[in-house]
Amino acid sequence: MNASYKFLHYLKIGFVLIFLCCLYYNLSAEGLFDQDGVLLSDNKTNQKSFPETKQTPEAYLPYYLPSNLAELNSDKDDLYPCISSDGLTIYFTTNRDGNRDIWTATRLDIKDSFTGVMKLPAPSSPSSPVNTDAEENCPSISSNGLTLYFARTTDGADWNKGDIYYATRSSKYAQFDNAKSLTEVNTSRGESMPCISENGLKLYFSSNRDNAGDINIYVATRNNVSAPFSAPTIVSNLSSTDPDLTPYIARDNYSFYFTRRPTDGSNDIYIATRTSLSSDFGVPEAVTQVNTDSPESGPSLLYTGQVLYFCSNITTGGYGGYDIWYARKKADAEPHINHFPQIVYLNIETLMICSFRNSGSENWTSNAYKLGITGDVEKLGSDKEVLLTQDVVSGGYYQFTFKIKPTQEGTYTLTLRMIKTDTEWFGMALEAELQVVKATSVEDNIFELYQP
Repeated sequence: MNASYKFLHYLKIGFVLIFLCCLYYNLSAEGLFDQDGVLLSDNKTNQKSFPETKQTPEAYLPYYLPSNLAELNSDKDDLYPCISSDGLTIYFTTNRDGNRDIWTATRLDIKDSFTGVMKLPAPSSPSSPVNTDAEENCPSISSNGLTLYFARTTDGADWNKGDIYYATRSSKYAQFDNAKSLTEVNTSRGESMPCISENGLKLYFSSNRDNAGDINIYVATRNNVSAPFSAPTIVSNLSSTDPDLTPYIARDNYSFYFTRRPTDGSNDIYIATRTSLSSDFGVPEAVTQVNTDSPESGPSLLYTGQVLYFCSNITTGGYGGYDIWYARKKADAEPHINHFPQIVYLNIETLMICSFRNSGSENWTSNAYKLGITGDVEKLGSDKEVLLTQDVVSGGYYQFTFKIKPTQEGTYTLTLRMIKTDTEWFGMALEAELQVVKATSVEDNIFELYQP
């Protein structure tokens, strides 16, 4: 064996050892397993709502008791949260500097706390900034993060002095500027509390335009995001003789949240749902798990559909005045961890590992429950389901393993969710984005050596 051949041989072995050590470290690092050897946590977990027509809308899942979003709150009023489409930026209203202005905070992952709380920055040479000497309220951010809708009023005590504005920016790293009145929806009466839909084609808001003493929910539509909105119309099935405020359309368009202020009580959050996009929303129901004797308002939903942000002046656990709170839904199944590589190799078999927690009240039996896999299963050469090999008690965890063998280069997605009795999808979903690339000769050699 000549020196060059020996060098290449030992180089291959070195790569294999490094690969195995990294794999071992990732799987056995402190905190990844519980006492039963079940995987516990991973910052790369990306939980998203399942995109199919819902057999059991997640809107009906109950909430845990609300918690104070302490990192955002002050001893002044902190109101009307709006979470961005990716869940990493939150916008809200506060008067901690005297005037009501729009502030913001960010985070790196949806499991992290928000940091960098600050007044919405203005450009170095603003032509028309968002925050002014007037009062700015009720932010709503477009799904691409480039247009901010908000309400502005010169007299916070007079509903008729409110109008809806919007400001734009060239990228998520730029500052909002060029704030303008949304003239096609504003009238001589009051318009406020805007909410832009996920596709940017519908704008919901509250107004007393048809009756000075009655605030209702209206919607304006358009054919594309560059077009002006049409004349607004009342959303009659979501409006009442009581003030109906802070409308919020969920990302999946199946759930509609808003605030209702009954004449004999304080603000409460309501929800209306539908089972298809062609249907009207049903009769609104109070979200009793978050409503209290104190007023609740300003609902905004994380893209997973599992966390509801809102504001309230609940005194217990609060910081003074109105605070921003959040409540999580009680899903019957929760993705707990995944060990999915971000890059996988063409025509090479790869092991996928994920763990789900049985967060419901019923045990999962091996003959009735399984993991379903949808998405680009053909291109990734993935199984469409993974069976349980044992029962999983309520509160327990189960680790699923399956293999993929991609057949095409590109970026593909798998969505995983639990199935009961072959027909009923339930619980939270786990979405994994995988990039398929062709292996180099060195990587081919590593996998050849690694194969048993």
